[in-house]
This record gives sequence, structure tokens and C-alpha cells, in this order.
Amino acid sequence: MNEIALAELIDQQLRRVRTFGHPDVVGIDGIYLEFDAVQISVFVNADEDSLEWRRGSVFPNYPEQIEKEASFWSKFLNQQVIWIWEMQNQTGCRDALQMLFTSAKNEHLIVQLLAMSSTMLVFDLREVRSDDN
Repeated sequence: MNEIALAELIDQQLRRVRTFGHPDVVGIDGIYLEFDAVQISVFVNADEDSLEWRRGSVFPNYPEQIEKEASFWSKFLNQQVIWIWEMQNQTGCRDALQMLFTSAKNEHLIVQLLAMSSTMLVFDLREVRSDDN
């Protein structure tokens, strides 16, 4: 099934993001991430409430959701992945993927993709510093 080794994403810059969802359901079913030399699809396996990823696009029949997600992803575009985590919950289900990017300002940008209730939740995680108020 075109499994991808997540290590292939290290040092790659994110160039394009497309989100997909079923027209009759609110939420995200999958995300297509295009890096310099690798393209992957991250999607929810609704039968197991788990997250899966494959090389290339696996969303031929789903409409693209451009407007509502575009502004969220803009700060991650053209940034380089330096760490990536495959996460599993307390029941052993692989249900999240987290990526750490570095920006031109040397900021840490973290995005987390989480499968929950047969949909995907996307989080922007922020670093807390002792000098923040």
C-alpha cells in the first residue's frame, strides 16, 4: 500500500497542502502534503479510528476544502521538517502524527494531526517560554 518511511520527510520543505472531506460530513477526512521530493496523504481509517499515511494522493473522489484551511497552513509552507513523531494512544492505536518545522525566524512550528471519532483534528502547538506573559 505505498507505505512511506516518515524519516523521508526530514529536511524536506513543505510546499503545498490540500485538505479533503466528504461533502455530507463536517470535518477533515484527509490531508495531502507535498514536500520537496515526497508527497504523502494522511487520512483517517474510520473502522479503527486510526491515522494512516501513504505515498502520493489517495483522495480521487473527495472534494478539496481550500478556503477554510488555507490560512492555517500558510505559516508551515516553505518551512523545513526537522522532527516527526508517530503517536499512539493508551490502547495502542496509531492515532496521531506530529511534525516540527523550523521557520526563517528560527521559530519552532508544530502541527499535530489526530484521528478522533472518524475524523481528523488538526492542532497548531505552541512553545511556552518562561519569558512569555
